[in-house]
Amino acid sequence: RPISKMDSSTKFPDLKWAQRKDRLFITIDLPDVQNPLIDLKPDGKLTFDGNVKDTKYEIRLDLFKEVVIEESKWNLKGRNILLNISKKVKDEEYWPRLTREKIKHPHIQVDWSRWVEEEDEDSHAGAGFGDDFDPDNMQDFGAGDYNDSDDEEEEVEEAKADLGDME
Repeated sequence: RPISKMDSSTKFPDLKWAQRKDRLFITIDLPDVQNPLIDLKPDGKLTFDGNVKDTKYEIRLDLFKEVVIEESKWNLKGRNILLNISKKVKDEEYWPRLTREKIKHPHIQVDWSRWVEEEDEDSHAGAGFGDDFDPDNMQDFGAGDYNDSDDEEEEVEEAKADLGDME
């Protein structure tokens, strides 16, 4: 399904992207997202579904070229979902755009804070997601939904507090 044809009851979240010769960095800006489901196929088909309160969000993108799922990860970090996607061909020129379709999408922007010019890439070898990027907390694609167990105790305490407020 092309990115321009979406169900009217869903919204396309704001998305920023940057790249290196070997990978893409995609940030989906969606505070308080619930039940994010992300899937990536070797042909570059990227899908995302998630909810914020009563609003459904979805992304259906055909990335510009093929990717390597086994080397790609994603992470829910604060208000953003961070995707670190490995390109299949790692030593060719930067992609001219994120998607195969040559259209300007109003919700897709270049992430200038992470962008490095192609000729300057070697001097920025470690640059990418910066402080937000924690490779130890990344999820594999195809591993199902994200369960943020770190906040479980906090959520239980908040629920108890809410119940206490009702009395």
